Amino acid sequence: MMTPCVLSTRSRRESATAPSLLQTELARRWLAGVAAALAVLGAAADPARAQQEMGPEGPGLSFYGGAITDPFLGLSERYGDLAFNSAAIRYQRDFGQLHFDITAAHLQHGRDSTIPRYELAYSFAGDTAEISVAKKLRNWGPSRYSSLFLSRNAPAMHAVSIAKTKPTALDVPVLKWLGPWDGEFLIGTTDDSGQPDDALFMGMRLAIRPVKGLEIEFIRTAQWGGEGNSQSLGTFWDVLRGETNSGSSAEANQLAGLGLSYGFDIQDSNLRFYGQIAGEDEAGGLPSCTFYMAGAELNTRLFGVPTTATLETVDTRTDTSSSGFCGPNSAYNNNTYSYANKGVVLGAAVDTEGQSTNLYVSHDFADFDLNWSVGHYLVNADSAPDHRLSTDRQSGTLATIGVGKQFDRLRVDGIVAYQGFDLDTADMKEGLRAGLGLSVAF
Repeated sequence: MMTPCVLSTRSRRESATAPSLLQTELARRWLAGVAAALAVLGAAADPARAQQEMGPEGPGLSFYGGAITDPFLGLSERYGDLAFNSAAIRYQRDFGQLHFDITAAHLQHGRDSTIPRYELAYSFAGDTAEISVAKKLRNWGPSRYSSLFLSRNAPAMHAVSIAKTKPTALDVPVLKWLGPWDGEFLIGTTDDSGQPDDALFMGMRLAIRPVKGLEIEFIRTAQWGGEGNSQSLGTFWDVLRGETNSGSSAEANQLAGLGLSYGFDIQDSNLRFYGQIAGEDEAGGLPSCTFYMAGAELNTRLFGVPTTATLETVDTRTDTSSSGFCGPNSAYNNNTYSYANKGVVLGAAVDTEGQSTNLYVSHDFADFDLNWSVGHYLVNADSAPDHRLSTDRQSGTLATIGVGKQFDRLRVDGIVAYQGFDLDTADMKEGLRAGLGLSVAF
């Protein structure tokens, strides 16, 4: 995104609520200025705080094999779509400042290609920034498990990006107060039956750390172009500036919002609170039709065992405004573009008009890792028949328990999960399932 005044464009547009002409002009100038600055400065891909996705790891050649009896909601969001779901071989190598990484895989469940991952990246600016052509997963936000904007839920998209990969402070007196910063600017393409062929996707992420423990993150995404729609430089410039109320960019679909994270030490433990807000529309230069995420994370030692416990809630339900805009199923939906890739939403796994509350716990024992979770989900609260997960309203419990152990170069991971609701469109049935994964580095 850019800043809190970024916009989200839909065909159902809500009018500004009596802002003055000066306020509107200042908001537009601020929006355009931050967008242009972010495009020049670049930014960072996956935040270091994001949970590492499962799969082949390490330099050189590695192999991963895994299978699960039936997928469950949030499996890819938490672990990546290769975990417990593929036979994959990965090769990584650095040639000086050039990084090469490619994965070939056969997926047990899913609709992706034979090459679900690749990356060719060139590092510069003292290895604090990079430019890349890649098809890789991203998790934009303060949560290690999910994001309202870009999570690991959907298959990766092809994209070109410029990124600041290591947070450093700007050596400019008037900007030093921003603290260490990172971010990313990308242009990619998504493939989904709910949008024009060859539709384009733009993402902006900027994170600043003005004081110790505090991180403020601005995110904006946009979809435009594709078959039958303008893809000219003028249209791109309008999308970049957020001028999408009329003209060739009027059908563009945008999300914008803000993330906050604040952590502090309590004796030998660390407690972090975080939240994220996204807007599907715009009113008076600010996001409207908003949906939310909030969480608390504790890193501590439980009976001497390093433990991380996270309580997180996501709510993508949107209310109808006083002017009659938005309402049920507004999140991640647009009359021209679907906010999805390969039929899977790019943001939170619960998709539009949903709510989830989860407790995630992981224990790092000396000889193995143990993780478990329990949560309650509400899916398709308004019973929309064209929902991507279910044709009617579903609710229930989802619980998981997983264990992993490292044997020299071999790692073994197992998981057992119970999903207490049926998702007919996504083909995720109610009941118990089990998965096993093996990865080895050669």
